[in-house]
Amino acid sequence: MKTALFSFHKFEESYFEKSKLDKDKFHLYRLSLSLETVQLSAGFEAVSLFVNDDASAPVLEILHDNGVQFIALRSAGHNNVDMVKAKELGMRVASSGSQQGVEIPCE
Repeated sequence: MKTALFSFHKFEESYFEKSKLDKDKFHLYRLSLSLETVQLSAGFEAVSLFVNDDASAPVLEILHDNGVQFIALRSAGHNNVDMVKAKELGMRVASSGSQQGVEIPCE
Protein backbone atom coordinates (compact mmCIF):
# COMPACT_ATOMS: atom_id res chain seq x y z
CA MET A 1 0.00 0.00 0.00
CA LYS A 2 1.51 3.31 -1.08
CA THR A 3 1.74 5.45 2.08
CA ALA A 4 2.65 9.05 2.86
CA LEU A 5 4.17 9.54 6.31
CA PHE A 6 3.60 13.06 7.61
CA SER A 7 5.50 14.65 10.52
CA PHE A 8 8.32 12.16 10.08
CA HIS A 9 10.80 12.78 12.91
CA LYS A 10 14.53 12.27 13.10
CA PHE A 11 14.11 9.79 15.97
CA GLU A 12 12.01 7.56 13.67
CA GLU A 13 14.68 7.28 10.96
CA SER A 14 16.66 4.40 12.46
CA TYR A 15 13.50 2.33 13.04
CA PHE A 16 12.36 2.90 9.48
CA GLU A 17 15.77 2.06 8.03
CA LYS A 18 16.01 -1.19 10.05
CA SER A 19 12.51 -2.30 9.10
CA LYS A 20 11.76 -4.87 6.43
CA LEU A 21 9.23 -2.55 4.78
CA ASP A 22 9.27 -2.02 1.04
CA LYS A 23 10.66 1.51 1.24
CA ASP A 24 9.60 2.28 -2.34
CA LYS A 25 5.99 2.33 -1.14
CA PHE A 26 6.60 5.05 1.46
CA HIS A 27 7.21 8.75 1.10
CA LEU A 28 8.48 10.58 4.17
CA TYR A 29 7.44 14.17 4.82
CA ARG A 30 8.86 16.23 7.65
CA LEU A 31 5.87 18.55 7.18
CA SER A 32 2.75 18.17 9.30
CA LEU A 33 -0.51 17.30 7.59
CA SER A 34 -2.70 20.39 7.31
CA LEU A 35 -4.99 22.14 4.85
CA GLU A 36 -1.83 23.65 3.34
CA THR A 37 -0.04 20.31 2.86
CA VAL A 38 -2.87 17.83 2.25
CA GLN A 39 -2.38 17.89 -1.53
CA LEU A 40 0.88 16.00 -0.96
CA SER A 41 -1.35 12.96 -0.32
CA ALA A 42 -2.43 12.73 -3.96
CA GLY A 43 -1.64 9.29 -5.34
CA PHE A 44 -1.37 7.58 -1.95
CA GLU A 45 -3.75 4.95 -0.56
CA ALA A 46 -2.80 5.61 3.06
CA VAL A 47 -1.34 8.26 5.30
CA SER A 48 0.57 7.81 8.53
CA LEU A 49 0.09 10.63 11.01
CA PHE A 50 1.64 11.82 14.24
CA VAL A 51 0.00 13.56 17.17
CA ASN A 52 0.03 17.14 15.79
CA ASP A 53 -1.19 16.33 12.28
CA ASP A 54 -4.57 17.79 11.32
CA ALA A 55 -7.14 15.19 10.34
CA SER A 56 -10.15 17.47 10.72
CA ALA A 57 -13.21 17.10 8.48
CA PRO A 58 -11.96 19.47 5.73
CA VAL A 59 -8.60 17.67 5.56
CA LEU A 60 -10.26 14.24 5.55
CA GLU A 61 -12.49 15.28 2.65
CA ILE A 62 -9.42 16.19 0.58
CA LEU A 63 -7.60 13.02 1.62
CA HIS A 64 -10.62 11.01 0.50
CA ASP A 65 -10.86 12.91 -2.80
CA ASN A 66 -7.16 12.14 -3.32
CA GLY A 67 -7.81 8.40 -2.94
CA VAL A 68 -6.64 7.91 0.65
CA GLN A 69 -8.62 5.10 2.31
CA PHE A 70 -6.59 4.34 5.42
CA ILE A 71 -5.10 6.42 8.25
CA ALA A 72 -2.39 4.89 10.44
CA LEU A 73 -1.65 6.85 13.61
CA ARG A 74 1.83 6.76 15.09
CA SER A 75 0.49 7.89 18.46
CA ALA A 76 -1.73 6.51 21.21
CA GLY A 77 -4.44 9.15 20.92
CA HIS A 78 -6.74 9.98 18.06
CA ASN A 79 -8.16 13.34 19.13
CA ASN A 80 -6.63 14.94 16.03
CA VAL A 81 -8.87 12.81 13.77
CA ASP A 82 -12.52 13.64 13.12
CA MET A 83 -13.71 10.06 13.61
CA VAL A 84 -17.32 10.84 12.65
CA LYS A 85 -16.19 12.28 9.30
CA ALA A 86 -13.78 9.37 8.77
CA LYS A 87 -16.66 6.93 9.21
CA GLU A 88 -18.89 8.96 6.90
CA LEU A 89 -16.19 8.78 4.21
CA GLY A 90 -15.60 5.05 4.74
CA MET A 91 -12.01 5.60 5.87
CA ARG A 92 -10.33 3.14 8.23
CA VAL A 93 -8.27 4.43 11.14
CA ALA A 94 -5.75 2.42 13.13
CA SER A 95 -3.31 3.25 15.89
CA SER A 96 0.15 1.83 16.40
CA GLY A 97 0.50 3.68 19.70
CA SER A 98 -0.42 0.61 21.72
CA GLN A 99 1.55 -2.62 21.97
CA GLN A 100 -0.66 -4.17 19.30
CA GLY A 101 -1.73 -2.06 16.35
CA VAL A 102 -5.50 -1.86 16.56
CA GLU A 103 -8.21 -0.48 14.33
CA ILE A 104 -10.13 2.26 16.06
CA PRO A 105 -13.88 2.04 15.52
CA CYS A 106 -15.15 5.28 14.00
CA GLU A 107 -17.91 6.79 16.11
